[in-house]
Order: sequence, then C-alpha cells, then structure tokens
Amino acid sequence: ARLGVDWCYVNDAFGAAHRPHGSLLGPRDPTIRKAAGPLLILEDAQLSKWFTGRRPKVVAMGGAKVADKLPQLSAAVQDADVVLLGGKLALEFVSPETLDPKERSMVEALRNEVRRAQAERGVLVITPVDASDETGKDIGPKTIRLFQAALGKGRLDEAQRQTLRAMGNNDAGIGRIGARPRTIFWNGPMGVFEDPRYIPGTQAIAELVAQLGRGTGWGPFRWRRARVIVGGGDTMTAIHAVMKVEDVAKRRSVTLSDFTHISTGGGASLEYTLGKKGQLPGLVELRQAPARLRAALRAQRAA
Repeated sequence: ARLGVDWCYVNDAFGAAHRPHGSLLGPRDPTIRKAAGPLLILEDAQLSKWFTGRRPKVVAMGGAKVADKLPQLSAAVQDADVVLLGGKLALEFVSPETLDPKERSMVEALRNEVRRAQAERGVLVITPVDASDETGKDIGPKTIRLFQAALGKGRLDEAQRQTLRAMGNNDAGIGRIGARPRTIFWNGPMGVFEDPRYIPGTQAIAELVAQLGRGTGWGPFRWRRARVIVGGGDTMTAIHAVMKVEDVAKRRSVTLSDFTHISTGGGASLEYTLGKKGQLPGLVELRQAPARLRAALRAQRAA
C-alpha cells in the first residue's frame, strides 16, 4: 500500500508464511515499514497457545502429504504425550518397504527416533492395526477403538494392550490411556474421505475431537473443554465432509464452534507448532523489521 511518499508492506498470508519466498519476506529496503495483517496476527496468537497448552497434549496426524509431515513427526513425539497416525502418512511410516532407498532410509531413521521417544519419554504412539477394507484407504474399527481409548473414551483389554506394546509403547505410554486430553492438534484426515466409503475413520476422529472441544455442560456454561487446534487445508475440507454426512443422517455431533481454532494453513500450522516452533520465515521477517528500521533511520540521521 502506498501512503503519501512512503511505502508500507503488509503480510496477511499465513498459509504461505512457512515458505521463505521473496513475496513473503517483503522488500529488502529496511526503511520500508512492514506489518502483519489481522489474519496473520490471529494465527500467531492462537497457534502459539499450543506451546503453553495444558497436558495431556495430543497430536493426530494424517493425510497424503507425507514428505511435509514425516519430518514433523520427530518433533511431535518430543512434545506431545500421545501421537495418533493415520492416512498415507501412517502407511509409509509402518511399511516403508515400498519406498525408494533414500525415502526408506529417512523413514527408518525416523522410526528409530520415535522408538527412542517411546522408551525415554513414555510417549504413546498409535498406528493403524486394521483397515476398513482390502484397499487400505481408511482406518478400521480396531484402530478407531484404540484412538478412542487414547482420547479418554473407553478402556483397553489385555489383547489391545499387547497390540500397543507391539508398536513399541512401554507401560508409561500405555498408562496414558484414559486420561482426558487438554490440548489437541489435529492435522490431516485419516483416510480418503472424499469417497463416502472411506470417511468413517476421519468422521470418528472428528466426532471425538469435537466432543472434547465441546466439553461438558450447555451453552456458555461449559467446563472441561479441551483446546483443539485444527490444521487447515484438507483437514478443514474433511470436517465439512463429515458435517455433510451427518446432515444426511439427520444428526449433528460436529460443529465448527467445537474447535478452538481452525487454521487457514495446513502445512504452515504444522510447521508453526511442531517444526519451527513459531519461527516461520514470514513471521521472523516481520518481528525483525522494526529493529532494522530503527537502525536504518539512525544511520540516515547520522549521515
């Protein structure tokens, strides 16, 4: 925007703030004023609450953008108490044999990091144990029951505990079962939700997370509400798909108001909370701009 004889750069594109592109970093002239737009300010304020969120903290990750999400899994197991994996992300994590050698090596190293976190931190990591059918395009009922228990809804029998141990979870991790999550970050659907045949897994997670975000009580008189942060992109599209399914069934257990914050950026929200810990290139540039502007103005006056 041009203000008189001065120029002002305003960045309001949170969905791309994790990319170090020139249009997001703005003009290199330090005397040009730079500011964050209202959306960027809102996203920064809401997503930063993940870092101070109350425990237990849960990360639910899915979707098909494996290259973007797998690297963030190592951060998730170091920060969260419970990690739930679904979608193509889980498929490649559990069975990396189909990947090319370079990707397989990366996944194997990541699996070792996850196992270390399970042993040292007692983080509970749950991956799919069954699929809805032979195509593997959605998680099955056994996996949904494990996810429900991890989110404080239900108990485990001995066979299910043995299943969790086979995933590398120790007694400390399994002991987290039944605790009501207080902070949740959900990024990515659990299956190919675009096809109605493969939406039940995503629908189950959406309903569970929405119930925790809704809390107990009625109207403004609610308590025990979890802080639920939803990564945008496909996750937002999946929530709308679930709501349409519920409309057809004439029941509604998921509403947008159940979620504390729905981000406008899928990859950006993931990078913000787990990858760069709030230090996205677009945000860092805006935070450093005032100091550079002051230095440039002092240099001008001195000259």
